[in-house]
Amino acid sequence: MSAHRTVVMADLSGSSRLFGLLGTEAAARFMTQCLDAMATLSQRHGGRVVKRLGDGVLLLFGAAPEALAACVALQRDHQRSLARGPAELRLPLRIGLACGELAMLGDDCYGEAVNLAARLSQLAGEGQVWATESVFEGQAATVRARDLGCLALRGIAGARRLFQIEWDDGADSGLLTLHGELAPVPATSHGASIELRRADQQAAFAAASLPIHIGRSGEADFVVRESVVSRRHASIERREGSFLLTDLSSYGTWLRPHGSANELPLRRTSCVLHGRGEIALGAPFGSPGVPVVSFSVTETG
Repeated sequence: MSAHRTVVMADLSGSSRLFGLLGTEAAARFMTQCLDAMATLSQRHGGRVVKRLGDGVLLLFGAAPEALAACVALQRDHQRSLARGPAELRLPLRIGLACGELAMLGDDCYGEAVNLAARLSQLAGEGQVWATESVFEGQAATVRARDLGCLALRGIAGARRLFQIEWDDGADSGLLTLHGELAPVPATSHGASIELRRADQQAAFAAASLPIHIGRSGEADFVVRESVVSRRHASIERREGSFLLTDLSSYGTWLRPHGSANELPLRRTSCVLHGRGEIALGAPFGSPGVPVVSFSVTETG
């Protein structure tokens, strides 16, 4: 039997550290309490617990707005719990959600949406909620979200347009409100270019000259000679009318749009570059000595 459903994967980050700190029995009790609270809150929003997966829980919702409301409530409730508890017991929550046709077999479910939700919960930062574009299709806006662009996800066919859900009322970021259908990315490359800057180093690349590579090697198109930077650290290519950044490195790449405090981690994954922003190579923003490259995209037809 198949059905169209919204899948949510909520995952507690840092459980391994907790087991080392408290011991197996006490840590297992604490984890169970956390997952019980998450399950109860989800059920209040119309969700069903499909199964528990170690330090996470897989949830099923009939409609996307219910799932979105549940994810916002989960993060807010969990944040309040973190604030009340001791620092060493704080396990941030990461959530992924996706919509699609599922095969319902007994009490379990299977399908690409399950795989997508699980993958997004792994990619999301601590305290974040990531969703696929499918969650918003045909739905009136019920939350605010930031467009993360199209990412290629390991084990998933084709790049997917992803969004980070805003659940913190106090957050101040350039978030967009979603309304109906999303505008397609223009496919033209005529006159399009991208400029990279670091300190006194500057280079501009026309769309027709891509792909290019950023890296430590002297053969890279934009050279960054730092120990944390891989020889071929990242590439920028033109694909379907967009500038696509792909991490190729050993230690990762981080993207931060201009004017935003949010960081998007890339680990052998890709993301579309829009407007202006910064790229951190080999370590997250704020790390001591992390090399940061600024970018500026020009789209002219």
